Amino acid sequence: MQKKSRKMFHKNQFGGKNNYKVTFRGEEMLGMLFNNKEVKEMEYLLKRELEELLHDFEDKRIDRVVKHAMEERYQILYKMFTRIAPQTECMKYIRSKAVFRERESL
Repeated sequence: MQKKSRKMFHKNQFGGKNNYKVTFRGEEMLGMLFNNKEVKEMEYLLKRELEELLHDFEDKRIDRVVKHAMEERYQILYKMFTRIAPQTECMKYIRSKAVFRERESL
């Protein structure tokens, strides 16, 4: 009996010629090709979102439940940012240890 492959590549339904979906270990991933200008634009957008989240984490008026959702979003955006930005740029958006202690109490 042949073991089923866990990877499946197929053309994305979005119609773009450079978009491909990959199913790997039950998760769908989207692969895209970007030119240099598009990478810079993506980097800019992610920086702005990360800056906004970091600023909002400091706001004491925001409820803990909302901050928990913000934390999940921050983790996703930061991981995306680390894939395209230089390590020196990524260091600017790392949260402080005090924030991690606060997160553990949630």
